[in-house]
Amino acid sequence: MIKSVLERPHTSLSIDKVYKNDNNEDTLYTEEAEVKEQTNLHFQMVAGAINYEWIDNVKSLPNNKAASLSGISYEMLKILNKDNQSFFHAFICVCMDLNDIPDEWKKATIYHIPKLKPFFTNLTNTRLITLLETP
Repeated sequence: MIKSVLERPHTSLSIDKVYKNDNNEDTLYTEEAEVKEQTNLHFQMVAGAINYEWIDNVKSLPNNKAASLSGISYEMLKILNKDNQSFFHAFICVCMDLNDIPDEWKKATIYHIPKLKPFFTNLTNTRLITLLETP
């Protein structure tokens, strides 16, 4: 499924080491615990979408998809005015910041998708895709 979404050849990515440049100091992490910690820190820093990105993403959602158990469809999100979009975005951000997240949101599989440039153990050369498994 991911291969068809990307419309490009499948590239396998294994994050067993991570290169990082902090304050012009190059570091290569190879220990499993360090790699996990650096990967987690990196994606925590790039995770939050700002409001205009949120609105652009909502606008690009496909139509005629079944609503989730919440009953909220993509079309409903698309017709919200800017104030309501901002409120909904702020609500999601507060849930994340307070770590008060519904259990259903926590059930996900995260895949690292390589960008078009080579990985070279640099996490900035990847993007994340999250597949949610909600009932």
